[in-house]
Amino acid sequence: GLGRADNGLAAYTDLQKVFAEVEEVEQYYKHKQITRVDITGKSVEDQAQKILSILRMRYESDDQPSSPLAEHQRYQAMEQWAEHSLDSSISRSMSMSAEKHLTLYLVTTGMGLSGEKLANTVAGQFPEAHIDIQICSHVNAESLEGIVSVVAKEGNAIIA
Repeated sequence: GLGRADNGLAAYTDLQKVFAEVEEVEQYYKHKQITRVDITGKSVEDQAQKILSILRMRYESDDQPSSPLAEHQRYQAMEQWAEHSLDSSISRSMSMSAEKHLTLYLVTTGMGLSGEKLANTVAGQFPEAHIDIQICSHVNAESLEGIVSVVAKEGNAIIA
């Protein structure tokens, strides 16, 4: 998915590449009969363009995946997960009185360092919501099936 880039932002300067990856992920989850991957109601093209725009605006001058986020955007680790390779749960809320509660699953074959920026970008599109972010790192073909079954049971879930 989108979080697997090895070259940081440089890999996402072409809208068509981003679109292709978004569509690949969307088709995978449709095949798994998870049809509500995008809860924004926007087209894949619009979402890809918005993600590109936000990534360029926020990270163009600092393309290192391990660099820290701005203080007000840092995630706080809540607990460790073992089942289904859900490694950690982190929470982000812009508003203490958030009425909407969403879960973002960040699925990555690596450690998810560059994916943290993607998670921040996606979560930033829902400023009125409380976002719980489940980081699923070091995912392989075997563990992906378990993660998909967990996400399929969730309400208000976003997958990146």
